[in-house]
Amino acid sequence: MRHLYTRPGASIWECVCDCGATALVTGGNLTRGITRSCGCLRKEKAPLNAIRKHGEAKSKGLAPSREYNIWGGIVQRCCNPRNAAFAHYGGRGISMCDEWRRDFTAFVRDVGRSPSPAHSIDRYPNPDGNYEPGNVRWATPMQQRHNRSAIAS
Repeated sequence: MRHLYTRPGASIWECVCDCGATALVTGGNLTRGITRSCGCLRKEKAPLNAIRKHGEAKSKGLAPSREYNIWGGIVQRCCNPRNAAFAHYGGRGISMCDEWRRDFTAFVRDVGRSPSPAHSIDRYPNPDGNYEPGNVRWATPMQQRHNRSAIAS
């Protein structure tokens, strides 16, 4: 990081991002932690933001689809250490495959729509495995109970 110049009300700094690119940043944005990258973090998160294009996220007063809420819950449990359930999922090493994590439509393509409001998602046949193709199904409440009892024994 090197100071380039001062304009009225702000110092301008040239910063080198972790990715190697450079960016011009005001001193205020640096000290407040507003600027954290050259823009690469925004691009990295863009696939998650782009999922709103499928029309199933909350928009125009409509509730998100059930599958979208379930997908978002999985992402949070596996990837967000601040999520209350993280210790039982991501904290245990359970993850979601990268394609599904980045792309809700890929998740629906591979898993399909919930057959009924009573169905929920579970990891099967390996309840300790990851959320990934071949290890996820829509389960009935009875299947979920059997899955839990198998884990508890």
